[in-house]
Amino acid sequence: MTTSDLDVLVPQTQSLEIAGQRLTISPLVIGELPAMLKAVRPFAEQLTGEPDWLALLCEHGDSLLTALALASRRPREWVDALALDDAITLAATVFEVSSGCASTRRTSRRPTHSGPST
Repeated sequence: MTTSDLDVLVPQTQSLEIAGQRLTISPLVIGELPAMLKAVRPFAEQLTGEPDWLALLCEHGDSLLTALALASRRPREWVDALALDDAITLAATVFEVSSGCASTRRTSRRPTHSGPST
């Protein structure tokens, strides 16, 4: 079993300390996706590369904070009370874990051709 196979079976998580609490950010499960997709839809195209978190907060604050609450599995009130630097750290971690999981699963599950060689 390769490392990429293991990543598919056991999605990678990241732990961090935010506002005095230890959080473990893990990929969302299927039941969490509808609410998360609804939350990120307004700004999903802006999540490529290095997102400008302040611009996202200004333009899509409510949706971004909802997404952070869903992904961190913390109440929205907890996210709303975060200091700006903690919220940016949380956002970067949440979307790194989410994008890493999706790309790992996509590349790991590509079918391979096992037909006869010519």
